[in-house]
Amino acid sequence: MTTGRNLRIGAVRVAVVDVGSNTVRLLVAERSRRGVRAIRSERAHLGLATDVEREGCISDAGLKAVGSFAERYVSLARRLEARTIDVVVTAPGRQSSNPDELLAVLGRTGERARVLSAEDEGRLAYSGALCGLAKTPESLAVCDIGGGSTQLMVGTGEGSVWFRSLDIGSLRLTERVAPGDPPTPTSLPVLPRKRAPPSTPLRRRSHPSSWRLAEQPGQCGASSGGDWGSASSRASSASLPRSLRRSSPPSTVSTRSGRAP
Repeated sequence: MTTGRNLRIGAVRVAVVDVGSNTVRLLVAERSRRGVRAIRSERAHLGLATDVEREGCISDAGLKAVGSFAERYVSLARRLEARTIDVVVTAPGRQSSNPDELLAVLGRTGERARVLSAEDEGRLAYSGALCGLAKTPESLAVCDIGGGSTQLMVGTGEGSVWFRSLDIGSLRLTERVAPGDPPTPTSLPVLPRKRAPPSTPLRRRSHPSSWRLAEQPGQCGASSGGDWGSASSRASSASLPRSLRRSSPPSTVSTRSGRAP
């Protein structure tokens, strides 16, 4: 048996550079007794989803801007002594036709950048929403609305068990149906006509103790690559745990665009 003074292991400081459709963000944080403590948070609005919606790719100006901010944020994270720096790309890396150019620009920071799958993005958003709750509910529904995509998750305190990704977000939708900020008076009257019906509502069966996904083919705006997540994300209520098979609906958390995983 070893005796001596008690040794305290210090908190590990980590950083995330999140390249999203609307913003590029930096979060430097460390774990504390109360959860995750933010050391530094920065953001820059670049609106890469506008390029993707208009041209199908990220413009040279967009690549230059995102590279500049990424280098600045990585440098700041190093000065703040982050042990691990993770550079991640969400919808712009999945939806644009030039993701390799984007990753090459981000690689100039000295850190390896990676594109998150839609399912990974949803999993991280679900975990973030769960960590932000004072009390863990029996079941939880999370809607994460980004600038270029939207993730829908249902699960428990142990994690999500149902997932759906939609290739539409606040910025791409605005660019598609109401270009201009603010919208012009002539564009406002047509907005209700362009509103799409819900694509995959979650509804109860006649039996009050179960849930199922009401599939509506043809109303889901799938991407050109058909990326709708894994087969498990399309599972019916048969795969849901008992805690979700109840008469009352799950608690709901809605998040906005521009979050860092």
